Amino acid sequence: MGGFMRAVIGAQHKQRRRHPRCLHGAESGFTLIELMVSAAIFSIGMSGIIAMHIGIMQNNSLANDISLASNLSMSGLERLKVTDFNLVVGSSTCPPIDPLVDMDCYFNKGGQLVPEDEAYFTRTWVAQYDPVMQVTDVTVTIDWQFSIAGGYTKAPRRVEMTGRLFPR
Repeated sequence: MGGFMRAVIGAQHKQRRRHPRCLHGAESGFTLIELMVSAAIFSIGMSGIIAMHIGIMQNNSLANDISLASNLSMSGLERLKVTDFNLVVGSSTCPPIDPLVDMDCYFNKGGQLVPEDEAYFTRTWVAQYDPVMQVTDVTVTIDWQFSIAGGYTKAPRRVEMTGRLFPR
């Protein structure tokens, strides 16, 4: 055999040598560093998804509260519309003193009447008579404390609805 052939066979022999970590001729599995880097990237991505999910749940809860507060204030305006026009002056009292004018004040998250110490929503109203227009402007207000950050912080919230009552 010539020198050229020995060089070719020697090169082929060197190519066939395998790394001691190789099993059955091919590398299999991942290194520990590769696994740690992929786990870190996965956890960063998941923490973003979890934070987004928590924000969506809080916004959904706030939207439900605003919807219920709007319904409670609208029902308060409707109740005052059917009340004697001359009685609707001043403001409401909580708890109600005059059942003809004062409305129910305290509601839970489901919109049911509850005692003051169990209340989530508080409904009040203010009426102002306008002698020039001969109408009464009424503002019904719903106040509540919205829990944020897992209930550790409470943010005051308010919905106001204004209407005009005309004499019959």
